[in-house]
Amino acid sequence: MNKPKVLIVLGFVFVAAIVRALPFMPPNFAPIGAMALFGGAYFVDKRLAFLLPLAVMLASDLMLDFLYSIGLRAFSGLHSEIIFVYIGFLAIAGIGRLLQQRLNIVTIAAATISSSLVFFLISNFGSYLSMNEYQGWQGLLQCYVAAIPFFRNTFFGDLFYVTLLFGCFELLKYRFPRIVFAKA
Repeated sequence: MNKPKVLIVLGFVFVAAIVRALPFMPPNFAPIGAMALFGGAYFVDKRLAFLLPLAVMLASDLMLDFLYSIGLRAFSGLHSEIIFVYIGFLAIAGIGRLLQQRLNIVTIAAATISSSLVFFLISNFGSYLSMNEYQGWQGLLQCYVAAIPFFRNTFFGDLFYVTLLFGCFELLKYRFPRIVFAKA
């Protein structure tokens, strides 16, 4: 185990969790999708790659719920579609796992776009199932159309944070090459 690499990756993930709970962040412009993709790509231990996004989500959801209860956030982290959100992040970690042996700018960009789309499809399917106002196939389509503004924030957030996480890590590997030679 390469302890410095693991600590750096864990540090990036910790910062991502804190950023999600900041009161001034726009809805869905969050680093969690990027963190799940990043963790999936860099953690060799499958359990860590999949459990870490869930742990970060749970911790930040509880933080958001607390901030909501005292009036510092406009929305709670805990809601009826939460299981679909968590499944979406597990899927993103799975996409990250597929990147492990193919990390380059093209595959990371494709994985980022795929991750945003997969999350959009899964999480909004959960919204469709939990809301009585959407019925049948037409209702499913209406649900996805209504969610497009949130997708925009998710997509741009994923692009921003993936660039930041993967870019900073690559810069660290360049500056401190010993990190790259061992598996996390």
